[in-house]
Amino acid sequence: MDAPFAPRHTIHARFFLQWHPSCGHVTWFPRNEPLPEDGTPKPGSDAPRRRLPKGLPLCPSCQKAQDLPEPSVACLVGSVVLQRIAAIGFHRGEKERLNALHFQNNYRDRLLVFTPAPNTIESQIRSLAATLGCSFDLADTRVVPPIPGELPNRPTPPSPPQTKNKHWALITCRPGGKPLNLGKLSLETYTPIGTIPWPPNPKDLMGLGSTSILTM
Repeated sequence: MDAPFAPRHTIHARFFLQWHPSCGHVTWFPRNEPLPEDGTPKPGSDAPRRRLPKGLPLCPSCQKAQDLPEPSVACLVGSVVLQRIAAIGFHRGEKERLNALHFQNNYRDRLLVFTPAPNTIESQIRSLAATLGCSFDLADTRVVPPIPGELPNRPTPPSPPQTKNKHWALITCRPGGKPLNLGKLSLETYTPIGTIPWPPNPKDLMGLGSTSILTM
């Protein structure tokens, strides 16, 4: 089949995307020459294409699993473009079990593959992986993988609440009769305005409501 259309992504100066037609994964590959600063490739170089250029039949990860099959790395790879599920990294002794699950030989790619019914690839791969006791991966050419050597984008952790224009008054009990020790940062946010001996007397708490922190 023809290579799938290239996903929309930011062009990278040192890498370009390529598609592996046997497993269906997309990987970054080093450019022969880095793009110039203006991002315009030279004629005949690794110019961005409408369709993804084909790389090796299997991506490096799948090829490694096929060359050294181990139970711990055996994996089912489902390709959204190819609409099939390939068994990667299984020993020859697993062939009968895979055949019983309707995996068939694909002699061109030298893989055992399963062809799911239309629009069922995600549910089928989950079910097959559970039966075989292995991991699975869904290869989607519309998803751009992390660039080699760069950390994937992660959600930014929520920032602490801003207290620049807010200050709090603190009324607290004194366990064991010891005074409350606040650090420098806490003192910038909280100001002790009262204490109640420990253990507290319900009469001392009257009028304070249900909380011991009051907004100034």
